[in-house]
Amino acid sequence: MIKCIDNAVNEDELASHLKPIELYRLRDGVHGDWDHVDFPFYMGKDISSYSVQNWETQWGTRVLEKSKQTTQFNHSLIIQHRARPKGVFYNSKFGEVFHEIVKGIVERYLPEYKDYTYDRMKLNLLMKTNTPGYFNIPHIDEPKKHISIVLYLSDSDGETVFFKEREDDRLNKEFTEVARIKPKFGRAVVSDGHFHCSSNPYESDFRLILNTVLIHPDEDTRGSNR
Repeated sequence: MIKCIDNAVNEDELASHLKPIELYRLRDGVHGDWDHVDFPFYMGKDISSYSVQNWETQWGTRVLEKSKQTTQFNHSLIIQHRARPKGVFYNSKFGEVFHEIVKGIVERYLPEYKDYTYDRMKLNLLMKTNTPGYFNIPHIDEPKKHISIVLYLSDSDGETVFFKEREDDRLNKEFTEVARIKPKFGRAVVSDGHFHCSSNPYESDFRLILNTVLIHPDEDTRGSNR
């Protein structure tokens, strides 16, 4: 399942959430007339180096000829269930704001998943690259039964690329591309276990998304369904 939802969040509503925390300045995907954005991002890899180096034996990772590992900036909002201390859910003072945004998307457009557990949530910021034609490392977000929701928070290039293959097909000689979704402010794309990956913008200055993974309630071993 790969489902694209335009205007998953009303643009004015989404902007009203982002303005107080300055992320609204990034909406156009270009350096505007601002000097800085006062929001904490942390540097990391799109996929861990261990997974990339050992993809042939590593679950949920596949290196392809046109894929490359990249550095990104991220901000964790909801702690992944495997690393979640008892009684802890949010990993950021901004967690509740974004949690409410995604809950609204699920209630309006994905009611069949309303009982799924919020496994993790984070913001990803990718910067401009000078190598068009490449995408980042194809991967699957979670081994458990799940859905992944990408909400675009900027208008930019840097498409999300989806493949037909799932984990059982990971060692196939060739991968079949089935969709490319262009970032558009307020657009969301939902998938349920296909290999997929981001790509860095090469026309826009940056690309900002909100990434959320929800797992089936029967798979939630920590009883943290919120």
